[in-house]
Amino acid sequence: VPVAIRQEDARYVTLKRDGAVAYAHAVAGRFDEADAVAKALIDLGEATSSTRARSLGYGVASMASYLRGSEAAAIANAQRAIAVANEPIYREFSRFILANIFAGFGRVEPAVVTVNACRQFAGTSGASLWEAMLEPPEAVVQLLTGQLSQGIARLVDAAKGTGLAARTAEVYLAVT
Repeated sequence: VPVAIRQEDARYVTLKRDGAVAYAHAVAGRFDEADAVAKALIDLGEATSSTRARSLGYGVASMASYLRGSEAAAIANAQRAIAVANEPIYREFSRFILANIFAGFGRVEPAVVTVNACRQFAGTSGASLWEAMLEPPEAVVQLLTGQLSQGIARLVDAAKGTGLAARTAEVYLAVT
């Protein structure tokens, strides 16, 4: 029996799909494609007043910029994603991206501040996803502050997992 999907639910599913597509393009190094999808999400957000679309668009744009090595664009887009988000999950997901960006570019002070903000949210959210996502940037902060054996051990442990956090930890291990 076909089930009618409310238009707002269909739009939400489309946003999530497009965000995943943009992220996949970025991870695969197809930055032009990632940028095009991110821009489409931002434009949709502007046209429909959807903070979800705008935050997601800026978030995936920040990830694409980070992976291509564009520090200023990565930071600016992550900060925009946080600023426009009016729901904790979008704001905090973008803050976790920003923590990785600061850590990945060796920006110790802002990395520590952002990781601490993420840690506070992770501790109160009750969702293990946030704890897992925090492992890679916290480990890199340890490396950046001279806690080498602890940072490497955390990255090795995080890389044993699944999903985004494990793949991020693998990348950090490869370049460490």
